[in-house]
Amino acid sequence: MKATNTEPKMTTDGILKAIEAGAKSLTGVAKLLGYKSGSSAILKGIIKTVPDIESRLAANKMAKDTDASGAEPKAGKKAVTKIVEEKPSSTAAFPMPECVPFRPSSGYAMAWAILYAHKGTGISKPDLISKYKAWSQKPDRNCQFDVAVVISPNEDGSSHRSASKAAQSYWVERQNSFLTLHLVPDTKK
Repeated sequence: MKATNTEPKMTTDGILKAIEAGAKSLTGVAKLLGYKSGSSAILKGIIKTVPDIESRLAANKMAKDTDASGAEPKAGKKAVTKIVEEKPSSTAAFPMPECVPFRPSSGYAMAWAILYAHKGTGISKPDLISKYKAWSQKPDRNCQFDVAVVISPNEDGSSHRSASKAAQSYWVERQNSFLTLHLVPDTKK
């Protein structure tokens, strides 16, 4: 008896038909093609076969979020999910200064950018945490830790281990829970 290969075929036509059928994710496409799961190899194959699949899936997601009349979905899980996905742009709220002492794509850099935006007036620690939390969508505990690292450099140069290199370029003055950023001049570095 000859064994038959029941492995689904990954063709451009098959993938496009899966998208037309309403797939909203790469895993959804894989399942509609007949795969049991969307392993990374399968997903990479789908992307390689149809390079613009992300934009096609995004169109399906947009169609899912509106009904036939074009109205937004009623309040419920889908509506809440959509609100969470639309986090504010970091460049719109707090532009990333060129003197950022952390990797620009890191959470520390964003917390520092918020602190930097308030360098003239200062900011309270709870306000800094709430603004950072609104941007990052991280849990409270993670936001508090990131802010604690960013505000750790003292005037004497001591700081949290994760901010040790950054501490050469700034320090934070604390008056109770009010924070003021001080940049170290290039001559003192």
